[in-house]
Amino acid sequence: LKKWSLKTLPFLPASFLYELIPGVKKQFKIVEGLLNRKDVTRIYVCTDSGREGEYIYRLVDQMVGVTGKEKRRVWIDSQTEEEIKRGIEEAKDLTEYVINTINEEEIVKEQTKDSSRNIFTGLEFNTDSKQFDMSSLTKEQQAYLASLSQEELAQVIAAYMDTYGATYEDNLRKLGVVDLDSPSMISIYPKDFKSKEAIEEIGFEVVDIK
Repeated sequence: LKKWSLKTLPFLPASFLYELIPGVKKQFKIVEGLLNRKDVTRIYVCTDSGREGEYIYRLVDQMVGVTGKEKRRVWIDSQTEEEIKRGIEEAKDLTEYVINTINEEEIVKEQTKDSSRNIFTGLEFNTDSKQFDMSSLTKEQQAYLASLSQEELAQVIAAYMDTYGATYEDNLRKLGVVDLDSPSMISIYPKDFKSKEAIEEIGFEVVDIK
């Protein structure tokens, strides 16, 4: 970025590039083989349930290219045999787990609690077509702006302009909020070509087939 701006927050690159550390390449290939075995239809994610553990699995999943398999999150408090069995029996759908985790983040709660205010700037979302206009301000507001230095005034105007085009819905998308009751897309992965043809006859588009 050439200049700092509230409009670019949160800063999310279009893509992230990764490469395997030579020392773990052999271990990664073993995991890749297990995750993509044809006889494996369900994957239990047992990494640490915190952010780092979740990220590690999602990154491995992404690099391995796992598709068409059911994924479930295992949450346990200890590593006893009884607790492990309980965790597997009560494992939740991974996608639903991730969505619920994001929706429970404090920043998401703050934004959904007040749909009129931009959580990133602290300013209210623009609801009309007015650009920044000094003449539309109250005398008190004009006096306050007049007391600012040129640099401070530029920051206030920049913050206003950054907020001008922002919307509540855009912020939810930036935060990764998803409503399970109204998904934007449903992916269907047929188990064979016969199933693929049956799905296409109904009118659905097949995303992938392995």
